[in-house]
Amino acid sequence: MSSDPSFHGGRTRTYEHVPGKWPSHVYLEWIPDHSQFTVLKDVVEYLTSSENSNGGDIVSLLETDLGVKLPLHISLSETLMLDTAQKDPFLKAVTEYFENKSAIDVTLDPSVKVLHNKTRTRRFLSLQAKDRAENLAKWTKDIDTIAYSFCQTGLIATDTPHISIASIDGPIENTTATIVDGSSDHHLLPRHVSKPVSSLVIHLDEVKLRIGRDVHILNLKHRD
Repeated sequence: MSSDPSFHGGRTRTYEHVPGKWPSHVYLEWIPDHSQFTVLKDVVEYLTSSENSNGGDIVSLLETDLGVKLPLHISLSETLMLDTAQKDPFLKAVTEYFENKSAIDVTLDPSVKVLHNKTRTRRFLSLQAKDRAENLAKWTKDIDTIAYSFCQTGLIATDTPHISIASIDGPIENTTATIVDGSSDHHLLPRHVSKPVSSLVIHLDEVKLRIGRDVHILNLKHRD
């Protein structure tokens, strides 16, 4: 594994490879269908063309430069750095936690929130994700508790579940966050862009746990 940006879509890895440590991540993956992709692409194009968008380059996370669609995700944890001896016990703990959990339907808040990574080198344009039973928030908090038992800290349990649809490259100090409406980090979209976002319903029936290069799929129960 390498920290060469060419291996990571031209971006520098936030976490350097450390022998004996395994970067791990718990998340829900979503691959938008054609109509869903079109709705999100319209949002990114609106943000990119907005006269109020200043500083840094907005880069879509929906597809590659060659037009290949990319999967999106809702993180249930930050990147965890597990010791080799922790890999199997952590997998067991997370698997058991989701064993009796049911699939969920998620909707998106039709406004854009600007978030940044831990190294404060990139910003992300994100849509808040929520479900009626507030399982996303609970799952994030509970995964945080599990990770804490493995001496993992710095998680996102206090953050709002979200899906990032674009990033702003460049150091944050050189990037103004005036996306759409001016000065805050939370921005309303015009109705013709926001209404289709409000109508999206995302069905998620599996959780993914990446440990190193291995991805474990944890199936959620189908509701009756």
